[in-house]
Amino acid sequence: MKYHWRLSPENNAGVYCVMLLPGAVLAGYLQCLDSVSGLFTSLCLNHFNHLVFNKLILSVAECFSKSFTVGEAFFVTQGVVLFLSVSLLYLGQQAVVPQISQMSSNVSSFSQVVLVGCILFVVVVHKSPYFHNPLQFSLLFLALGTLLIYPSCYFILRQEPVMWLLSFCLGTQERVTLIILWTLSLISTILFVGSWQGKVSTITRKVFHIMVIVVYVPGLLMEGELLYLASGVVFALFILIETIRFFKIPPVGEAVQTAFSVFLDEKDSGPLILTHIYLLVGCSLPLWICPVPLKTGKIPPPVWSGVLALGFGDTAASVGGTLWGKHHWSGSKKTYEGTLCGFIVQLFATFLLLPLGGTVLTPFNTAVVILATLACCLLEACTNQVDNLVLPTFLYILLCFVYVQGHQL
Repeated sequence: MKYHWRLSPENNAGVYCVMLLPGAVLAGYLQCLDSVSGLFTSLCLNHFNHLVFNKLILSVAECFSKSFTVGEAFFVTQGVVLFLSVSLLYLGQQAVVPQISQMSSNVSSFSQVVLVGCILFVVVVHKSPYFHNPLQFSLLFLALGTLLIYPSCYFILRQEPVMWLLSFCLGTQERVTLIILWTLSLISTILFVGSWQGKVSTITRKVFHIMVIVVYVPGLLMEGELLYLASGVVFALFILIETIRFFKIPPVGEAVQTAFSVFLDEKDSGPLILTHIYLLVGCSLPLWICPVPLKTGKIPPPVWSGVLALGFGDTAASVGGTLWGKHHWSGSKKTYEGTLCGFIVQLFATFLLLPLGGTVLTPFNTAVVILATLACCLLEACTNQVDNLVLPTFLYILLCFVYVQGHQL
């Protein structure tokens, strides 16, 4: 069983970190080829990342040993380290070089400042029990917001952050429409979670995957930048809610725990509840790491990978397997029938969404799409890692072939 082997200091995490050193050096060299930082700066940055990762992975193994498999811990830890190093370097360059600030995306800068501040807040709360009291918790939150996040946003954006945020969100009719749609979806989800009683089935949990389709498909087609901003802000909000739940911060900590406990499965066997955060990250990661600006009608195929793999493929596989599954994959609860349902639905959605996003499906692209969808569904059937992280990343890589072949770079 997957969740019997969790990460711990005895798993020799330090040995794995040493094995990553050549990769860090190579990554530094490759990074300098596509940046203005230079070889020395890139090598120093990646060596720093390696040292921080080495320390952080051991801390994760010590504090949250039952919440991660080794693969999940490495994925999350590397993601946090890379995000922090790249964001701090990027924001620092913006602060020092005005030309970089003028060419950069305000949406990306705002999201990075908010998330960096959120991570700092969580670290302080985790390290100091003094802030587990609701009053001190609230004061710390207000202090970081007013003394760090707000001034940083003002300095980076070169304008008042709150007015910029309101102006951006209400700037077009499409954005207003999306915000109304997302608000209604959020209210429906909260009511669903709050009113549910009794045991939750696999099909019931897939309601959240369906909500992903409702949020991400219109967002990508109508306003990719607004979706980018919203996903980053919601990610920070999820981290804050999990912090409140984990430390049982009154008066809502226990209520959040009660609401979440109904929807737990074997993947949330440790002290942390991460499934919903993984779902958000899995759907948003392709959008966050996309190397080109998103434009209406020009959505690169890899950006759809989270929605396709989790919103359509994983949902259809779970529902199909529950309703009609009889023949199981070796050593797994998953069935051939579920995998077939996932493949059919995900393939249909891919052929529908890619042309809507402006991709021309040539014979080569069509073959790549079919093979990528098949490989993704087979991975879903046999992987021992959390689907919400692995499937979008895997499909993203495969759909890059469609992106490159279409000369969209």
